[in-house]
Amino acid sequence: MNLSDAVRLLEASSPTARLRAARYLLDHGTSEQLDALRGARAREADSWSQRTLDRAIFRITTGTPQSLGGSASVSSEEGIAAVYSEALQMATKRVIHEVRPVLQSIDRAARRELGARYETGETGAAVERMGDLLAALQALGEAAESPRLTQFDLTEHVAKHVRMEGFAEMDVSLARTDATLVNGDPALVTLALVNVVRNAVEASANSDKPVVITWGRNEQTAWISVLDEGDGLPEDGLTAAFEVGTTSRSGAGHFGLGLPTAMQAVSSLGGTITLKPRRDGGTAAEVRWPQ
Repeated sequence: MNLSDAVRLLEASSPTARLRAARYLLDHGTSEQLDALRGARAREADSWSQRTLDRAIFRITTGTPQSLGGSASVSSEEGIAAVYSEALQMATKRVIHEVRPVLQSIDRAARRELGARYETGETGAAVERMGDLLAALQALGEAAESPRLTQFDLTEHVAKHVRMEGFAEMDVSLARTDATLVNGDPALVTLALVNVVRNAVEASANSDKPVVITWGRNEQTAWISVLDEGDGLPEDGLTAAFEVGTTSRSGAGHFGLGLPTAMQAVSSLGGTITLKPRRDGGTAAEVRWPQ
């Protein structure tokens, strides 16, 4: 790649190609590429590319050597994350594209052959469970999408989606009512929030204490904290909880994709999720993403 190739790729449709171009210009760009870099930054929606473009512009305008910032390793890590996210999107879309028509055919044939027995029998339940699995895979793929950053009221957002999920007031308690303006992708924040809260509510099934949700922001990060008094997780289970297929519940609808989807959504925002056991029982989950 040369400088001309990099400038051209800043307008590519692929986020991975744009990130590769931004990384090249971070290392090799000069003042002659500043206008192109600033134009790319103004229209870029991918958060990894945004941060790399910001560093490239900063290096060129301040004359800071790239090596002093230590950004090569960071951009390399972000490049790996971008490639992983794109591969995850492609894989989930391919599986859904291939499996959904087959499942629909099975559903139609079973309804025709079984009639009224379909709705109450094991066949109907199995087809419904497969449909739920495809929906969970679709959510996992959506969590890997490039963020579309905007400013929104996190207080209103949390309250809205807690209501939409149908959580009763006895199950979930919201700690704030004042407006909290944050930057982020509302769709990705929703995926993280809903999956973390659902996990906490289900873990608290045997507790008479509600799940408590609080949130806030400072100059560097926005955060959502979800506190439950459920069964909790063992120390050695905190990391495994984010692995695809890990679940402590074997009932219908539990595929072990909830927390991995939440983790991927927050990762796409450049943030993190942490799980910690609480002193008096239960789990504290914290979602953080940069501002």
